Amino acid sequence: LMGHNHCNTAEKPKLTVRVNPQSSIPTEHTVTLSCDLQGAGFTFLWYKDYQESEDEIPGETQKTLDVPVSAEGQTTYYCRENAESESSDPVKITVSQKPSVTVQPAESVFTGESVTLTCGEQTGGSWQYHWYRDNEEQPQSATGENEYTITDVKESNKGVYKCKGIKSSDPKHTEITLTSDAVTLTVSEKPKLTVRVNPQSSISTEHTVTLSCDLQGTGFTFLWYVNPQSGREIPGETHNTLNVPVSAVRQTTYYCRARRGNTQSQSSDPVKII
Repeated sequence: LMGHNHCNTAEKPKLTVRVNPQSSIPTEHTVTLSCDLQGAGFTFLWYKDYQESEDEIPGETQKTLDVPVSAEGQTTYYCRENAESESSDPVKITVSQKPSVTVQPAESVFTGESVTLTCGEQTGGSWQYHWYRDNEEQPQSATGENEYTITDVKESNKGVYKCKGIKSSDPKHTEITLTSDAVTLTVSEKPKLTVRVNPQSSISTEHTVTLSCDLQGTGFTFLWYVNPQSGREIPGETHNTLNVPVSAVRQTTYYCRARRGNTQSQSSDPVKII
């Protein structure tokens, strides 16, 4: 009897590389690639710059490869189960320059205000943006918008904010940005203003008295009032100083408020000119 030899002709499965996570790049400057192959007990070989070099990445034999993201540029990666096996499809990772972050109305805001942080928008395709406060991703950034708005700001919103962008609509090409420089959002209680009278000395010989409404910050308009009982606003006066003629200030009480957007400060203490 003649024996029959049987050989296994099943094709070796083709390896693929996954960028993980697809939806969110962690705050550390790394991207994880995963070489997928059915079965257990495999060691893997990793390569970069597909078809430009057959030099493997030394010391990397695990299923996953952590790729540092620290400089602009473009690199292609692929993997194999061994030197003779079929290569995975290549995956290209492009790293773009860090975006800039702008803050409106200012990086220093008061409780109750609304603040919008904008991550410099990238060109070409549909980018998703991720926002971090003190290195923790913020839930709102799941929308992927390049603007991050906080309404009714609270002191708990203060912190160091950063953003980054990712575009991975093509499974063979992932684009990410470097993490932006940090901006620090400070939040303070609504200020209680003070009014300074200048000159402080006798005003009998002066033609005008200048009142100053003191407040740190930018982007404010000011409201001036006479006589707290009536709450009458002085029309047309929106600067932090108010010049009033001496003849008008006798026995008159003045106070001010500051406004930015829809938020107003508390009223200053009244100042009575005698």
